[in-house]
Amino acid sequence: MLGSDGFGIYKQVTSKLQRNITMDFTEKFKTYTNTELLRIINNPEGYQPIAVGKAKKIFKDRQLSDEEIKFAQNELEKNGQEKLNKEQK
Repeated sequence: MLGSDGFGIYKQVTSKLQRNITMDFTEKFKTYTNTELLRIINNPEGYQPIAVGKAKKIFKDRQLSDEEIKFAQNELEKNGQEKLNKEQK
């Protein structure tokens, strides 16, 4: 059973772990292409909520033009179609 001091320590450790995880996702996702970020954003059930949130933030922070967003969406659809074709063979 955790006393009040134990609970405080637990909260500090949990908070620090969450910050580390967030920083890890931020650093990792900064290197992702727009298409890779969209894959995460469009398939949130396959990722941790914090990862999806970071992917959304990084994608938004890039301030992409409509053309760049459309290109990434087309690439994502193309990759999905290629994967589907391979699975059907």
